[in-house]
Amino acid sequence: MYKYAIKDLQERRQHLGLSSQEVSEKLGVSDSLVSLWECGKKQPSTINFFNWCQVLGFNIILNVHLTQIPKGFTPSFDTKQWIVKEFGERYNYENELKIFNNHYRASGTTKSDWHYAFRSWLLRAKKYTTNSSNTSAGTEERRERIHNVFAIGDKRGQG
Repeated sequence: MYKYAIKDLQERRQHLGLSSQEVSEKLGVSDSLVSLWECGKKQPSTINFFNWCQVLGFNIILNVHLTQIPKGFTPSFDTKQWIVKEFGERYNYENELKIFNNHYRASGTTKSDWHYAFRSWLLRAKKYTTNSSNTSAGTEERRERIHNVFAIGDKRGQG
């Protein structure tokens, strides 16, 4: 994880158009030290690391008690009971579970409770499905009206 943070800091410095010498001046360290940090030959002290992040505009968030999604995450018994209560006994959540797992495995997001995260995911999916079906019907209705208007225009042009 440390290597990724260093790479992000280096990319941010380059994005800002700053040389490692300019960053070292802002940090009050020797000219070549930032270059040594970036290439992994030296590690900054904790205070220098925090200052380095601050100079480049990064916020440091310590994720205490947060984990990445467990490989092969499946809902707990309690979550399954909640699903039955919320969606009914015949609700098939398997496809949403696949999408949920793939999304969070790919993004590397951390959470404190993956079961509640899955419950939230299902509620959003339900809301999206409900809204999207209404939107779809409305879209089809608008398409039909547009088609009818053009059909009337075509008939007038022929007559």
